[in-house]
Amino acid sequence: MSLFALRHANRLREVLRALVVHGYGHIAERLPLPFRLPFTRGSEAQSRTALARETRQAFEKLGPTFVKIGQMLSTRPDLLPPEFIDEFEKLQMHASEVPLSEINEVLRSEFGCEPEEVFSDFSPNPIASASIAQVHQAVYRGQEVAVKVQRPGIEELIEKDTEIIIMLADLIDEHIRRAEVYNLPQLAREFARNIKKELDFSREADSIRRFRRGFAGQPEVIIPEVFADASTQRVLTLRRIEGQRPDELEGLTNRQRKELAHLALDLCFQQIFSMGIFHADPHPGNLLIVQSEKLALLDFGTVGMVDEQTKSDVSDVLLGVLDRDYDVLLDVLLEISRTSPATVDRPRVKRELMELVEYNLDKSLSSLRISEVIFSLMQLLQRHQITMPWAYAALLRAVAVAESTGRMIYPDLNISEEVKPYVREALFHRWIPSRWWPSMASRASRVVRQVVQWPRQITAILDRAEKGDLVLQFRHVGLESFVRGLEKIAYRLIAGMIMAALIVGGSLIIGVDRPPFLFGYSFLGVFSYFSAAVLGVWLLWQGRR
Repeated sequence: MSLFALRHANRLREVLRALVVHGYGHIAERLPLPFRLPFTRGSEAQSRTALARETRQAFEKLGPTFVKIGQMLSTRPDLLPPEFIDEFEKLQMHASEVPLSEINEVLRSEFGCEPEEVFSDFSPNPIASASIAQVHQAVYRGQEVAVKVQRPGIEELIEKDTEIIIMLADLIDEHIRRAEVYNLPQLAREFARNIKKELDFSREADSIRRFRRGFAGQPEVIIPEVFADASTQRVLTLRRIEGQRPDELEGLTNRQRKELAHLALDLCFQQIFSMGIFHADPHPGNLLIVQSEKLALLDFGTVGMVDEQTKSDVSDVLLGVLDRDYDVLLDVLLEISRTSPATVDRPRVKRELMELVEYNLDKSLSSLRISEVIFSLMQLLQRHQITMPWAYAALLRAVAVAESTGRMIYPDLNISEEVKPYVREALFHRWIPSRWWPSMASRASRVVRQVVQWPRQITAILDRAEKGDLVLQFRHVGLESFVRGLEKIAYRLIAGMIMAALIVGGSLIIGVDRPPFLFGYSFLGVFSYFSAAVLGVWLLWQGRR
């Protein structure tokens, strides 16, 4: 950690100071930091609402990486209480505009020539400006395009911030026992991987091409075309699409709205159950209605992958909710979260699941909200410390947002009737031999390879034991805070003994009539008293920590 501290000391201090100022001093003072922060004493007793507000303000102050963390956490009601979710949903990614001269520098660096040689026209004013990139309207080979240009220096800042986040997550997980249930190191590394993927626009271009292939033959679905010759890792050029946002629709008939709402849901379920890749941020700003009958998807920076196991698990969850099969629902949730059944109060969780589902499914179809069921389900998991992996949480959120967007277009939308055919088809395909036989053969092959290696591994262990090289390591879990407490006590005892020695020594020599003198008394005696006073003040201050 010392090498890390030397590399990013200023930014690390800035991050810690912001967190301390906004209510996390009681956590910072329990971590073995490479430097001491002033006034680290924080209040652990402030209300949850106040702490959530302070956390949002700290993230806004710290910039794009931490705003992204807040936005990611706003989609995880299985991790955080509602107060934090509400505050993090307020985080906006609007950023100050980057001057055109700096945008042109990025274009020159990426294309190796002047921007005018690539684009015949390039608007100096951005049509959108966010923390990672800025979008300009342009003309490329006679086509109107949208050019997404990465902000200068953002990659270095995010690299530095993600390293700091991972370091702090490791420290908190190691030294604060209550945080272990959240598995912060895994969450931090997951976030770092996801945000670094967003920085690579070539990955986004690949995702767009995959979506175009998946929706080929469906003229009612529009995916923007990528202009590969004008796209790089930091620049992405797409055909510009004009349309209306779902929350700004005007002039549509009731029938058109109903068809568009069904299409919005079909888009979501096709991605999950057929294509194996889904748009992980499908909010209304990333969806456009074109010519009153087509839907266009935008911004593919965050996508998720769906393998057969994930598809099967999500199908079981959705069908468990819709069919009111609470035992299956609970079993699947525990399996997905890798939570040991022994650590969960099963009767209580099952009873709460039943109350949640029955309350919502007893509503009329027009008032039933699957998104509310999913959100309440995630909050129930959070109360019982059952954490969902990111892929599953993002997928369930995509379903919830798809329903919300569909209802924004057509309020009487019935999602349960839309999703059931997809779910039942996925469960049916699970038992087709051509689907499960390759998986079974692969698993059998792995088991055989492992069994073949057992004799060699056992022989290696016995050889090391015979040579005396076999070492068993034990780790005491949960004693770190106790050891640190003993160390603090030892330091204070030593300081107290030194202070007492200084007082006694000073008293013996204060009246000695030998120079040097200070205020008419022996300098050494006065200095001893002064040193003892300083130590005493330090001990009093430490006692308040």
